Amino acid sequence: MDYRENKEEPQVAWIDIECDHQEKIANSFAEFLDLLTLDVNEGDLVIQTENSIEENAKQIEQILEIKFDAPEHFNSGYASYRGKYKDSWIWLTPNQVPAGFVREDDKRYHELKDKMSFSAVQYLDIPEKDLFLVLSEEDLNSEVMERLGNHNMKIRPITELLQNSMTG
Repeated sequence: MDYRENKEEPQVAWIDIECDHQEKIANSFAEFLDLLTLDVNEGDLVIQTENSIEENAKQIEQILEIKFDAPEHFNSGYASYRGKYKDSWIWLTPNQVPAGFVREDDKRYHELKDKMSFSAVQYLDIPEKDLFLVLSEEDLNSEVMERLGNHNMKIRPITELLQNSMTG
């Protein structure tokens, strides 16, 4: 916030004193907020469910005739299932995730571990029980959606669910 010219409604500016550079981003904070956009991987799919990620993983394995690796928690602190479908990697992850995490090998683990008991959703406009299914080869999305849909799994592109958020 740059209060130098207008103390009631300051501009939003990028000021780098080391490089002696400044750049006006917006005339006001409200104008700055209007510039924000939701960054979404448009190829992501959302499984609309009330079941656990474990139950969904088993069902997907049966329908797609694949096997997920044991869930991995190291990179993000929550269960991430990974498998192979044809020539594509496929990942299954939750919308509701820990709001923070600390790895067991971190020197502050014992100090911080009890402070990580709260959770948050990755996308507010998507129900917390829903799951994300991502394929490295997005040209297989339609096929996967059809196969899962034929077994009564509700699956949609994330862009359909976030349409209002993405367009403002």
